[in-house]
Amino acid sequence: MTIFSQLDEDILFPDSDGKPMADNTEQYRWIVIIKENLEILLAAFDDVFIAGDLFWYPVRSQLVTPTAPDVMVVFGRPKGKRRSYRPDGQRFLNSIEQEQQKQQEQQRAEQATQRAEQATQRAEQAELLLQQERQRAEQLAAYLRSAWC
Repeated sequence: MTIFSQLDEDILFPDSDGKPMADNTEQYRWIVIIKENLEILLAAFDDVFIAGDLFWYPVRSQLVTPTAPDVMVVFGRPKGKRRSYRPDGQRFLNSIEQEQQKQQEQQRAEQATQRAEQATQRAEQAELLLQQERQRAEQLAAYLRSAWC
């Protein structure tokens, strides 16, 4: 099942069309010069992704043909290796990764629920202590009133 799922991803969203990166050496040279200079220019920014000849899927759909711009600069996305690019900057997950992500989200939700329950218990304990202190204060006040009378 997992193998087929990964295979489906590779078939539906390939990272290559088998065509050459450039039509000629001059075009290739300019692609490399522009891409590398942009890397140098924007090296200080962690949230700028730069790529050359990378498949871009504007929408995750079989009906949309990807494009492969010679050079692509995406602001607001982290640097990193990608086989292809989609607008939100995330790569497509296979079924194993989706299951792992789902489990992590469930664990975070369970932890949040546990923290909320613990906070509720602490609040209930604080309320109980407050009630006990009020009772002691009332008893002390009653004792003092009876002692003065």
